[in-house]
Amino acid sequence: MLGSEDHAFGHRPCGAWANRSRYADGLCGIHPWAFANSSLQSISVPSSVTYSIRLCEGCTKLETANIEGTCIGSFDYYGCSLLSSVNISRNVASIGEYAFGNCKALKQISIPYTVNEIGDNAFDGAEDFEAMYLNDNDLRDDPPLLGENVFNNHPNPQSIIFYIKKGTKEKYLAAENWKDFNPEQFVELG
Repeated sequence: MLGSEDHAFGHRPCGAWANRSRYADGLCGIHPWAFANSSLQSISVPSSVTYSIRLCEGCTKLETANIEGTCIGSFDYYGCSLLSSVNISRNVASIGEYAFGNCKALKQISIPYTVNEIGDNAFDGAEDFEAMYLNDNDLRDDPPLLGENVFNNHPNPQSIIFYIKKGTKEKYLAAENWKDFNPEQFVELG
């Protein structure tokens, strides 16, 4: 696991890390806080990563994240105030609680059909968040499970637009926590 006591990553101040990080293929886990509070500007997480938590929490210079691992862990990008570009691959199955909390520059995100769950408060404090694209769900008709208070502390969560697959609007409007949004917020594409 990257970041364990046997490696140079993890429980020490991260200010000296390089501005970019790309993990080696074959890596399966990343130690909690491996890059927390670092000066990273971009990160690429390979498909072999199956575990992470608080990966880049507090990385206030992080702008870009390319995520190919199987999950986005709890608090992985919490407080990354400049994070504006997130690429989530079709390997990702879940987004943890507070994963993108306080990501103030994040305005939109595309969620692939492989994501089965979006955790509680996943976008808490993402004040400028405008749109979520869920319309590549050509292989699944049901919405992903949506946790509690996913957009907590957003000044107007009723202004967020959800772009969804054509013919799925009624399923979103009936699903737990999705039904809390107005029908006008769901725009069917395709």
